[in-house]
Amino acid sequence: MPKRTNAKLTAEKSIRIAASVKRVWRALVTPKVIHAYMLGTHVTADWREGGSIIFKGTWGGHSYTDSGEIVEIQPEKKLRYIHRRDDSPFADKNKNYHDVTFSLHSTEGATVVLVSQSNISDKKSRAEALKNWDLALHLLKEAIEPRIRKRRYPVAEHE
Repeated sequence: MPKRTNAKLTAEKSIRIAASVKRVWRALVTPKVIHAYMLGTHVTADWREGGSIIFKGTWGGHSYTDSGEIVEIQPEKKLRYIHRRDDSPFADKNKNYHDVTFSLHSTEGATVVLVSQSNISDKKSRAEALKNWDLALHLLKEAIEPRIRKRRYPVAEHE
């Protein structure tokens, strides 16, 4: 009989954004834009491999701080980081982390953004991650595409 393992799950979502890879990349690593697409999360990061990344915000009425590390960064191509909740109740915090990868691909005058979150413990958490990443990617798209931003968030034109 095969040995049973505690295999972790992965959630993947993608979106097509009518903008250059350069513009999308800049949005992915700009704290002000991250704040918009990550539902009010404040991010502090070194933006280099091995550098720290810290997320602070409020979720479900509770304040949180997640600490992590940039695992891989290839400007305009890939960003991968791991992070965990600082107040995690789990004894082995090294096993209780999220592994998040953003991959960018240029296609026909647009950019496809694929986000993958792995090391998810159960189906309910995976479903929640899929829902959250779907919303985050749509907010990222709104922050980048001018026609969407103007329609949803009118801004007075300045001369």
